[in-house]
Amino acid sequence: MLPSPAFLPSVVLGVLCLASIALGQCNPVDFPTPSPTYAVGDDSRYVAAADLDADGILDLAVVNRAADTVSILIGNGDGSFSINIDFPCGETPEVVTIADLDDDGDLDLAVTNRTEAELSLLLGDGSGSFGPPMSVPVGLGPTSIAVADLNQDDVLDLVVGHNSAPGVGVLLGLGGGLFDPMVTYNGGVLPTAVVVGDIDSDGLWDLVAADRASDQVNVLLGAGDGTFAPRVPYGTSGAPDVVEIADLNGDCVLDLVTGNFDNFNVLSGTGDGTFEPAVAYFLGTVVGRLAVGDLSGDGVPDLAVANYTGDNIRVIVGSGDGTFGPPEVYDAGDGTSGVAMADLDDDGAIDLVVTNARDDNVGVMLNQCGFALGEFVRGDCNVDGTVNIADVIFELDFLFAGGCSGTCEDACDANDEGTIDISDVIFVLSTLFSGGPVPPAPDGICGADPTPDGLICDSYSGCP
Repeated sequence: MLPSPAFLPSVVLGVLCLASIALGQCNPVDFPTPSPTYAVGDDSRYVAAADLDADGILDLAVVNRAADTVSILIGNGDGSFSINIDFPCGETPEVVTIADLDDDGDLDLAVTNRTEAELSLLLGDGSGSFGPPMSVPVGLGPTSIAVADLNQDDVLDLVVGHNSAPGVGVLLGLGGGLFDPMVTYNGGVLPTAVVVGDIDSDGLWDLVAADRASDQVNVLLGAGDGTFAPRVPYGTSGAPDVVEIADLNGDCVLDLVTGNFDNFNVLSGTGDGTFEPAVAYFLGTVVGRLAVGDLSGDGVPDLAVANYTGDNIRVIVGSGDGTFGPPEVYDAGDGTSGVAMADLDDDGAIDLVVTNARDDNVGVMLNQCGFALGEFVRGDCNVDGTVNIADVIFELDFLFAGGCSGTCEDACDANDEGTIDISDVIFVLSTLFSGGPVPPAPDGICGADPTPDGLICDSYSGCP
């Protein structure tokens, strides 16, 4: 009989959860400059990436603040872009979020209009084209927007942050691109940025709002019905304009990173909805937008920070324990204001795309790390380079105790059946202790999965 996860020491499980973290495969990262640029509208401030025309290739949506437009650039698949088409939105657009808001299978745009009390919905037709903007009242000065199914009805809802009012607005979706009137929650004095995530590990969406006026981030835990508990504030080192959520230290618990005036803060999550005190990293320059993702291919989140006054991007590589190294500076363009991460050339490495507000363009910075995405050793679920009992414990923790799934699902599929379940655990135990067969290819040496399935391998750090 297999041991119940309840009998596995919690300390061991915590340590093994960290086993997916290893030394980076590409450190320092490498982004050649100058990077290719693409003209967009006046005062380009924000960029998001998604497959807008359903061809399997990422495209870009760029907010042009002074032009009151969103520019759409269609991706070619090699990191280059074409067909810049501008679509009107509201006055002084600030950010854009991409999601299927009317449940028709096509991606739509939601744009906050900073000097108006509304956001604009632009419904997509699946070809990269969008209809006229539809206004949704959200209160004065909307500056950020997040999308999630907050009340578990399989319809997307909206969360809006403001720079002119103390409220975080929640608009529950009705389907078809329609929403209930906004309900306001106290998110601080000026909750300019909002994000959603499962902060307390209960399977329900929670809210986090960055309050620049009070030097705080505020956590509002969700009830699962679209309502939220009163905010709990956490101090930062000054005027946070941006907040993002990620597991920065590999403990399977979400942490916070905030972008402040001249620094960023890391607040480590405990898993019950609370956070440790903020740790500040001073950059000595004005922090604009920031993005979180694995730029070095080691399964550890890194940061990219836009520097508006310095006209550059600062890449800050994560160590895996929630701390970060010194910034690596890459020249961008005049007035670098926005940054997003995505694999734009489909080579497995995460690239950067930046907005240069005074140049009215976007720059594409292709990652030259060159690590191979998808290569792994089957059975090595904790991606430490060997198949042993630690992989069994890691997978049991994931299956039955709410632990990490790891950074390479394919490696956990020991019997190559296309799923991760108890049969994989039994397979590895049989291989290790009962003379059972070795795992199917790739076994012993790193390689790609020869069997098509729905599993992915975002990062495997056990290859030489």
